[in-house]
Amino acid sequence: MINKSFVMNFKGIFLLAIWLMPFVVLKANLTDSTIVLEEVVAKGVKFDGFSIGAKVYSFDSIIIQNYSSNSLADLLLQHSQVSLTTYGPGGVANVSMRGGTSDHTTIIWNGFNLRPPMSGNINFSAMPVGFINQVYIQSGGSSTMYGSGASTGIIFLCDELKNSTNYLNGSVALEEGSFRSHNGMAKLSFCTGHFASSIKVGYQSSDNNFSFQNTEKTGTPTDTLKHAGYVSKMVSQQNSLMIGKRSKIESDIWYVNHYKDIPSLMSDYEQGKANQTDDNLRVGINYSTISSNWYIKYRTGLFYDKVRYLQNSTLNPVESVNQSYSFINEVEGKYSFSNKHKLFLGINNTFEKAVTDQYISDTSRNRFSVFGRYLVSLFSGRFDLSTEARQEIIGDEAVPFVVSFGACAPINKYLILKSSVAKHYSIPDMNDIYWKEDAFACGNKDLKPEYGWNAEIGALSKIKNNNIEFNNEITCFQSSIHDLIVWLPAEDGKWKPNNLNFSISSGIEFTGHITKKIHQTSLSFYYIYSYTNSQVFENADNMNNNSENPRIYVPKHKASVSANIGYKNIHVIYSQNYVGKRYYDYEHTLDSYSLAETSINYFMKTKKMNFYPYLKIRNLFNVSYQVMNAYAQPPRAYYLGLNISF
Repeated sequence: MINKSFVMNFKGIFLLAIWLMPFVVLKANLTDSTIVLEEVVAKGVKFDGFSIGAKVYSFDSIIIQNYSSNSLADLLLQHSQVSLTTYGPGGVANVSMRGGTSDHTTIIWNGFNLRPPMSGNINFSAMPVGFINQVYIQSGGSSTMYGSGASTGIIFLCDELKNSTNYLNGSVALEEGSFRSHNGMAKLSFCTGHFASSIKVGYQSSDNNFSFQNTEKTGTPTDTLKHAGYVSKMVSQQNSLMIGKRSKIESDIWYVNHYKDIPSLMSDYEQGKANQTDDNLRVGINYSTISSNWYIKYRTGLFYDKVRYLQNSTLNPVESVNQSYSFINEVEGKYSFSNKHKLFLGINNTFEKAVTDQYISDTSRNRFSVFGRYLVSLFSGRFDLSTEARQEIIGDEAVPFVVSFGACAPINKYLILKSSVAKHYSIPDMNDIYWKEDAFACGNKDLKPEYGWNAEIGALSKIKNNNIEFNNEITCFQSSIHDLIVWLPAEDGKWKPNNLNFSISSGIEFTGHITKKIHQTSLSFYYIYSYTNSQVFENADNMNNNSENPRIYVPKHKASVSANIGYKNIHVIYSQNYVGKRYYDYEHTLDSYSLAETSINYFMKTKKMNFYPYLKIRNLFNVSYQVMNAYAQPPRAYYLGLNISF
């Protein structure tokens, strides 16, 4: 439950947030400015928009273009408020938000929850940025809309074809860089007005044979990383067909093959001998039909994930192959009683199957969910209130019923207040339940789903006058998780998961940007800051007994700033991110670090083609740092690229 201390602790912070908003200073001179609540139109976002009161952050289109040849892990590491754990470029990369773990953050691709049923974790190094149009980050999650795992955050990947005028266009992106890095992406698309189609292919690779200061060895020698290369191959195909004026059917196919050599620890004297190959196939079909006061949308998807781990040891070679299948069917609909009252309803059925030698047997489960939203707009649109709910049944057992409430209220032309309270849940992964007992570990069929509450309150200001625009948002939040699933050694020494712990996180998030145009010069400045205090207790009753432990790999302070200066055909981008100290166990911490990145981009246009050469420098100041304990990270690196479009 949300206790009284939460409200009292953040009362002063909330008043400070209002004081910080620049509209206070500029209000007298910008009387013709106003805040407009823009409708979000993003493919796959349920019920035509994000939850009322939610904090949502998106990326500048130039930043997306600048990372079109890179992975989503690269983008999030430098330009977001999420916490990223990665074993190095191309290595397994997971994200967490607001003090949760990677199990509590989910990723939505064109409306489908990509959470793998076996581990619950997605490798963001195998997610190409060039395959998507836009990335949205919703802090706080939304289990009522997106189900299990959407507890502390959601990352939306949206890729939509436009059915408008006839067109034929294409693009090629090539990038060469340090450590024998080679990246490329090509796209071809066309539209006849009613039918649009697109195909994309991509390739990313690097030897990652960089030199680094080895702080884990005596004397801090200079070592060269070995056995750390990766190769990623990918292809996607999309179609969109208009049926009459009100209906549309869309298909999406996405396949990625990602191979990675796993390096040894910095403290080891032998190079790594293990590698991992990820195969991900995602197929989705969306159908929608829309009228003046209602719509119906149906989506069906098939998802296949395969992870092959190979340990090339002479004495004890190990090979592990884990495969999972998910088949998702979902229907959602809306009916508007009037402009003030709207009802949304949805039904989801998800069938999951795992195939592995590590389980008791080939395992499957069937999940059925009913969810909905009721939206009320009062006082001539001056106050929006919504409630959401979801009930999921797995087999013949119901998981905790979840509900959320959100509110959004424009106070005046310059300020909007937002708040939400939501219950969330995460069901155990199949690894947690069905892992076959061996000499080291065993699963636990008696595990219960995790559940908890999120609460947040925030203020948003948006001011636009002539050629300058200010956007700022500050949010205070608190999140709790009960029956936290933790793997610990049992009395017989074998690792086993149990519902042991309780965690609570609280903090502040501040995001904003300023844009200005002066003749042929454009200026953009983006800034992000988050403070997160996350603690884990043996149980909720021990909160006042000094028995807390810090959440592993969650920094209290994280900040990012970026500046984009454009003059005629030249753009210069500079970004700097800061990650504070993080615990890698309950007693020891990793040092904070700050990484800088810059790029120079030049735009050339002819009658038929556009050319976009650029130079990018990562880790500009050659900082030595660690994201995961004892895993080396690259020093300064240079990348030269060229984007061509027609």
